[in-house]
Amino acid sequence: MRTFESFIGNFDGKAWSDDIYDKLISAIRDDRAALPEIAHWILATPGRHFNLLADLIPHLTEAEFAALAEDAVQRLANDEDSDDVRKCIERASLQIPQALRPHLALLGEQDDLYRSAFAWRASDQGGADALAATVAEECEQADCERLMETGNAAAIRRAYERLSPDGRADLAYWALMHDVELVDGEARPLTLGRCHHLQFDTERPSYAKWLDELRSLHPTLRLRSAEDVTGLAGGKTEAPCGLCGGEVAVFLRLREAPPGFAVSARPLTLAVCVACLTDYAGGPIVPLFYDHRSGEPVTLNPTGQQRTPEIRWLPMPVSRMRASPTPPRWEVQDDGLANSRENLHRLGGRPTWVQEADYPNCPTCTRRMPFLAQLSCELPVGPGADSGLNEDGLTYFFWCDACQLSAVTEQYT
Repeated sequence: MRTFESFIGNFDGKAWSDDIYDKLISAIRDDRAALPEIAHWILATPGRHFNLLADLIPHLTEAEFAALAEDAVQRLANDEDSDDVRKCIERASLQIPQALRPHLALLGEQDDLYRSAFAWRASDQGGADALAATVAEECEQADCERLMETGNAAAIRRAYERLSPDGRADLAYWALMHDVELVDGEARPLTLGRCHHLQFDTERPSYAKWLDELRSLHPTLRLRSAEDVTGLAGGKTEAPCGLCGGEVAVFLRLREAPPGFAVSARPLTLAVCVACLTDYAGGPIVPLFYDHRSGEPVTLNPTGQQRTPEIRWLPMPVSRMRASPTPPRWEVQDDGLANSRENLHRLGGRPTWVQEADYPNCPTCTRRMPFLAQLSCELPVGPGADSGLNEDGLTYFFWCDACQLSAVTEQYT
């Protein structure tokens, strides 16, 4: 029996047999050609599949995904809306915005479509100009966010110049939510270099067997190229934490940042005292700042305060890691849509905010610090160990190259 027929035979009403994910994993491994047919069938039979479509989409080629997105948009236009139709369009907005370019007018009528503003990364000059005119007249959130995603600096500046002072403040706020800083109308991306996904040689924490297998097959966990930059993760810094005297855990150590990064530190070492970051008794300190001028991160503690955290965490064992250049499809990720399947360990590119964007100011020069890296709690810590990072969120690293300072914050649900 063909994979497609075998697959849909598992469904009965709104339920499925217990081995449906085994069949999906088998199809991904052994019969990938059946995946597009399954995906289109899911769109045509809404309300029966929960997260199944989301787990299948990463394994479609971009051309196959574009055809599926076209199917979803047409169903939306024909009032055949469903959770699966929306899941498809939302993910296409992040992964393949170019496929949605012909449909931006329709999507512009769907203000409740999650993350759809990202589709405007594919907007042309005319679309950016039209958005600039609309923003200058009304300055609505949705249009501001779409304008930021066009990346069209000239259009952004025109909108800014035509707004009242209050409107300019609103536009600057929504720009920040999309990782752009507006200063006197000039748009400055709060990024430092091309996105790289971080991959670790040792095993990650284990979950349910089917989820472990599904995660292991995700494209963001299988990146490899001749441009990979290798380094180490784990261990601790030579200097103890200047706030609590505990160990400062090293999460990434590279001889230097990948080519093209606006980061001059050599080596580049990202580290944080997890006890101070996640102190549940006395309250965490956010952000934590580290001085890198000596080559090794040293805690900044200008007030001389001392803390005694409730829990102390052992650093990860030292292991090899690599930073792999991220394909365009995965340059933008969303914490909610990732659903614990994707690799969210990232260096460079744009952050994956769990809540609203929150860029710290450098304590030395007071400038807003661009994003450098992020980590989830799913790190190779060894049997029975725990990284200490919040299991319901992400940890973010920021960088001021002029002052050679890093900042560390966290967000969680």
